[in-house]
Amino acid sequence: MKKYFLYLFLASSLVACKDVSEVCVDTNYTYNDEIKTIIDNNCSTSGCHSQGAYIGDYTTYDGMKSIFDGEFEDRVIDKGNMPKGFTLNFGDKSKLECWMENGFAE
Repeated sequence: MKKYFLYLFLASSLVACKDVSEVCVDTNYTYNDEIKTIIDNNCSTSGCHSQGAYIGDYTTYDGMKSIFDGEFEDRVIDKGNMPKGFTLNFGDKSKLECWMENGFAE
C-alpha cells in the first residue's frame, strides 16, 4: 500500500513539473470567454481594479493591456501577491497562465 502512494505521489509530481508551454498547447482561453469572469470575481472588485480606478481599471480588455508587459505575470503568478488577501485557486491560476502563454487573446 505504501508503494502505491509513493508511485502516485511521484506520478503527480511529474505532471506538476511540466512546463507551462506544454500544458497550454491545446488551450485557447480568451479574455471574453474565460478570463473576464476570473478578473471580475477577483480583481475588478470595489476598491481594487474596478471601473475608473486610478490603480488600473480591469473591467475591460483595453483596461488590462497596460499590464501585459510582464507586470500581470509577476504580481499574480510569480509573486502571488495579487489579488490582495488571498491566493487564486489552481484552476483559475492555470487558465491565467495559459492565457498569458498564448498571447493574451481577447
